Amino acid sequence: MLAVFIGVIGGISAFGIIGLIIGPVLLTVLVALLRFLADHLSDQA
Repeated sequence: MLAVFIGVIGGISAFGIIGLIIGPVLLTVLVALLRFLADHLSDQA
């Protein structure tokens, strides 16, 4: 819930009113990318 709130606030400050949608989506994509990279790097080690 806190992550969604941060995404909404960050999206609004960066993109204006359309940030209500874009902010949480970008945050979710970023978290998924970081998890993918962490899994990929742990498999290589």
